[in-house]
Amino acid sequence: MATVSKPYGFRPVKLHGGGPMSHSMRTFKIASAYGYGIFNGDPVLAVNDGTIKRFNETVSATTVTSSWGDEPVGVFVGCEYTDPNTSQKVWKNYFPASTVASDILAYVVDAEDMLFMVKADEDTLAQTNIFNNASIIQTAVGNTTTGLSGLSLDASSAATTNTLPLRIIEIISGIDADSPNKYVDVIVKFNSEYLHNSTTGV
Repeated sequence: MATVSKPYGFRPVKLHGGGPMSHSMRTFKIASAYGYGIFNGDPVLAVNDGTIKRFNETVSATTVTSSWGDEPVGVFVGCEYTDPNTSQKVWKNYFPASTVASDILAYVVDAEDMLFMVKADEDTLAQTNIFNNASIIQTAVGNTTTGLSGLSLDASSAATTNTLPLRIIEIISGIDADSPNKYVDVIVKFNSEYLHNSTTGV
């Protein structure tokens, strides 16, 4: 079994109905000088000025999020903007906090029936946890070298509680995981109506 935590956030893998991952995504703006980093695999929420933000702006390790709060827009997978230092257009795997640019575009996977792979934390999961719900835990601060999110699934929270943000669909062996135990990779769906399908505007 895996013995090292290597979180990567939420990685889109396939559609809930069994369809293949088409890598379709949409662009949204991030406000110039937005003060929080957004990393590849971070869910994002809408802001009432038409931009997006990181769904949980607390980036310290061990922070647990037990509800969405607002409907998610989707999952951030990168961005582009004009670098304020070089005046050159750049593409990055993550959004560096407080970047000043008027043309910041985020790429977001926002299909409502998307399933995601996420790393569980150091607590164990078993087959009996399939179809449980679970919380999200910040196991590490986003990695500015790889650009990957530090979010994981909080295995100790697995329960039937209907307010938890994730539904466990599958427990798999994959990246850094040899058996359903600690630090396993989990296929999940979001337990929330996506913002695009909500009848309440922002």
